[in-house]
Amino acid sequence: MKLISFLLISIVLLSIYVGTKLNNPTYTNTTAESGQKKSIHNPTTPSASTTLSTPWEYTVLEDKMTGVIKKVAGVKDSRGNRIVILKTGKKLALVFVLEEAEILNPARYESDGSYSSHYKVLYQIDNKKPISTIAHNDKSESGKSAFFENAQRIIRAFKGAKKITMRFEIYSKGDQDFEFDINDFDMEKIK
Repeated sequence: MKLISFLLISIVLLSIYVGTKLNNPTYTNTTAESGQKKSIHNPTTPSASTTLSTPWEYTVLEDKMTGVIKKVAGVKDSRGNRIVILKTGKKLALVFVLEEAEILNPARYESDGSYSSHYKVLYQIDNKKPISTIAHNDKSESGKSAFFENAQRIIRAFKGAKKITMRFEIYSKGDQDFEFDINDFDMEKIK
């Protein structure tokens, strides 16, 4: 139940951060940008690669009714796709948001015949060995966002790293790589 509540709060925060203006009267927000624009391209990547075009943005939201502080950090690639880190209390979530017209293609049927709506994701920090993980669809199953399992471990790996490349299967297009500059990510701004 706590996980479901956390995911629901995360989806609300994500929709506030990604798609709407932060002018809801029940929240106070502060935004700060850091870092410089950088463009990184990995020519060894076998599929299409998207490179970074914006610096990290940091937002602090305070729920005036409960006093709960929610922190959001996010960065966009050159096509507008995002990775977003959500922090509520001690809980961290890492979310990939697809802003393009396409949708993510979930692994619907497992080898044992069971149904699932998760995404099989390959991610790579700098030039380290790629790691396979699972990300879950949002509750609306829009195919536009994916919540990573093991978010804390992935975010901890950002320390000292320059980039993260994430590979998702896009419906009718196959595997696509999305590359984000994490060099200027500042964990202190969401602690």
